[in-house]
Amino acid sequence: MPEATAEERVKLLERNLKAMVQICHGFYFAWRQAATEIAGTDKAEQLVKRFYEIVGEDTASLYQGAGVNPEDPLAVAKALERSSLIMGEIARAEPGSSPNEARLVHTACPWKDSHGRRGLLHECNTGCDQWFMTAIERLSPNLHVETISSLARGDATCTRRVWRD
Repeated sequence: MPEATAEERVKLLERNLKAMVQICHGFYFAWRQAATEIAGTDKAEQLVKRFYEIVGEDTASLYQGAGVNPEDPLAVAKALERSSLIMGEIARAEPGSSPNEARLVHTACPWKDSHGRRGLLHECNTGCDQWFMTAIERLSPNLHVETISSLARGDATCTRRVWRD
C-alpha cells in the first residue's frame, strides 16, 4: 500500500481532531451525568463551576509557559482564540477601542450545541465564564473579562471584553 500523501495526512488529522472534540464532549457529559446521579443537581452544578475553574488554572499555566504577555489584552485574547479554535469553536480575537482592551468573539460553538441537546444550556455560560475569568485572573491580576453577549442566551455571538486597569 502506498504511503499517504501530505494532503491525505492533513485530512486524517482534521478528521481525528473533529472526532476528539466529540469524544471530549462525551467524556465531559458522562462525568456531568455521574455527578448529578451521585451528588444531585445543585452539587453537580457546583462541581461544574469548580471543574471549569481548574481548567482555567491549567490554561493560565500553559499560557505562562508559552510566553503569552499577561499585560497585553490582545495577546491574551489571541491565546484564548487559539484554545477556542482547537476545541472546534469559531472565534476571533480583535483589538478593542483602546490598546488596553481586546475582544474575543465566538460566532459558533459545538459546546453550545452539546449543552443544548442535553437541556443544560444554562451551564454553557457558567462554564465558559468561569474558565475565562479564572484563566485571565491567574495570568494577570491587572486583566479582567466580562461577557457582553452569549450564543447560549440567544445572541448572535459570544463576545467577551478583556481589559487592563
